[in-house]
Amino acid sequence: MAPGAESCASCGAAAGATSGSAVSAPQAVVQSTEIGTNKKAIWSLVSGIVGLFIFGIGLGPAAIVLSFQAKKEMLESGEKGQGLAMAGAIIGVLAVLGYVWVRFFLT
Repeated sequence: MAPGAESCASCGAAAGATSGSAVSAPQAVVQSTEIGTNKKAIWSLVSGIVGLFIFGIGLGPAAIVLSFQAKKEMLESGEKGQGLAMAGAIIGVLAVLGYVWVRFFLT
């Protein structure tokens, strides 16, 4: 360390620090990677709701299939959306039952 310097030019130790003092290493920057909601879970819920309102035979089963695919993906990736997937499956089943009811009992 140069005489009169406030810190060492090579290691950054403060003036007056003993040679045995610990110098902290630079800290690593940790980036937060927030895990979002599974897209198939969202689409399962959306297709179930739309299928329920139009008694869609196509959208009800799509909601059920998307729901199970989303659950499998969420177990592997740790994404959120378990409740959305479950709701999509339940509403998808209701959409299929609504279609059957309209098709066979109201015609």
